[in-house]
Amino acid sequence: SRLSWIERLVAKTVYGGLPKGSIEKSVEFLKRAIEVDSTALFPTYSLAVTYRRMKEDEAALIQLEDVLELTPVNSEEARYQKNAETWLAEAGRL
Repeated sequence: SRLSWIERLVAKTVYGGLPKGSIEKSVEFLKRAIEVDSTALFPTYSLAVTYRRMKEDEAALIQLEDVLELTPVNSEEARYQKNAETWLAEAGRL
């Protein structure tokens, strides 16, 4: 829902258009992914980022606190966890 005009043009040219969706649908799917595997760090972090884009700061911070409780399984997830830590510290939650 937040693509630039050039990204939309490329999607239309390459794929024939953008798939139907919304940021609210993203929240729904991410929550479902967390229900399926509550130990997965990526969907929890992604939900925090999505809430931040929606300007739902408290919901984002709650998800970030959950991220810190999870165990990263690769270096990318470790980076997400470090980002969550920084974000929480900036919000005065650490």
